[in-house]
Amino acid sequence: MRPSWAFSAAAIYDPLWATGVQSKADIVIVLAGLLLLLRWNVPPLVIVALAELREILERWVYQVADYRDWQLEQIAEYGADGAAGSS
Repeated sequence: MRPSWAFSAAAIYDPLWATGVQSKADIVIVLAGLLLLLRWNVPPLVIVALAELREILERWVYQVADYRDWQLEQIAEYGADGAAGSS
């Protein structure tokens, strides 16, 4: 008889791993979710919510960083006082 984790891993591979895992960060998220599910019996809906929260936070951080880069470009182009051509 196979251990229960083997069945869980097999069930995750086809619908999730083959289509959704595209980077090393995705691998970490899947393995952390599997660990939460099998080791600590966390409900699957909570795991999905945590994964989605991570995605939302990651997008927010990238938006903030992009906005900050845009601000620095504007300061470099127009100067701190906002007047065009002042350097």
